[in-house]
Amino acid sequence: MEELLASTLRGETTACPCASREDDTRFLEAASRHRVESLVARALHDAGALAAWPEIVRDRLSRVAVRSGIVTQLMERDLKDVLAALASAGVFPLLLKGAGLAYTCYPDPHLRPRLDTDLLVRQEDVETAGRVLEGRGYGKLDFVDGELVSYQTPYARSDRHGVQHVYDVHWKIANPQAVADCLSYDELEANAVAVPRLGPFARTIDPIAALLLACVHRAAHHSDAIDLLWLYDIHLLASRLDERGARAFATLAAQKRVRTLCARGLALSREWFGTRVPAWLIDDLGAARGEAAEAYLAGHLRALDVLLSDVKALPGWRARGRLLLEHLLPSAAYMHARYGASSRALLPILYARRVIFGARRWFRPIEEAHLAVR
Repeated sequence: MEELLASTLRGETTACPCASREDDTRFLEAASRHRVESLVARALHDAGALAAWPEIVRDRLSRVAVRSGIVTQLMERDLKDVLAALASAGVFPLLLKGAGLAYTCYPDPHLRPRLDTDLLVRQEDVETAGRVLEGRGYGKLDFVDGELVSYQTPYARSDRHGVQHVYDVHWKIANPQAVADCLSYDELEANAVAVPRLGPFARTIDPIAALLLACVHRAAHHSDAIDLLWLYDIHLLASRLDERGARAFATLAAQKRVRTLCARGLALSREWFGTRVPAWLIDDLGAARGEAAEAYLAGHLRALDVLLSDVKALPGWRARGRLLLEHLLPSAAYMHARYGASSRALLPILYARRVIFGARRWFRPIEEAHLAVR
């Protein structure tokens, strides 16, 4: 079903090949899992082929596309207000990942769904950004905190329509230590791109950095998962590369020591969507050896494997010990929020419970462990 989705997005499949209602259902389930329902609906509509597909497929894709359009409008309105409020407080975030790509790469922002809006700020602006969001009715989600264990804080609220708005405030681009400092706010801000549709304070990162981040994020945060939406992001960004852009991208990947992750992302994009990039680029990037980030491509990574990679990437045993302690004994505020307890006297019991019952998650695949932490 993933191959059928990809061929539909490539414009190669217009007639429905599904032989039964069960196949139709599997196709829709795969489209939902990969979050490409609206993209598939647009591809079939543009090809004039949607009407020829079974009613169950047409109705589901159409409903999702309409809902996605409405939700996107509500998120867009809220984002404009949040960015204006942050600017009034002297905070000027950069839109990362889906929030930026939706308005710079896709023909319509609703075609790039997202669960949250990622905002990158300077570390010294994190507290101010949090106060602004809390002042607008956002509550901090129970997310493990600490100086080394995480470089992001999520805030959420539900509006009167029942739509949940989530802002993930980052002060580094990723949590895994081998790539956390890959791109800083200051260097990204120097080449920031305006997003006029979102108002005067909306900016995202430049296309070369966005492509590098797209390749890094899918591997380092999500264990090299085959996710068609993330690969389509890479496809759209990489398809815009000319020879000069390709060389700039290769240079940046080499400087940041993430060539293997970039080679993998581009190779998968070419495999699934036929992405056209200069012939030398993937081979050049893939020839790199000895990068710490290679560990994220090992396959079937457990949370423990990522932790060991983090420990290895940190400079010195003091930082390594602090990281282990933050995982083992997170802040009291997190523990109270996570377990719904208000008494400090319960903390020893809660920590013991975390150690005993949480040990299993370190041996789960990274995606399952990531969900368990939240």
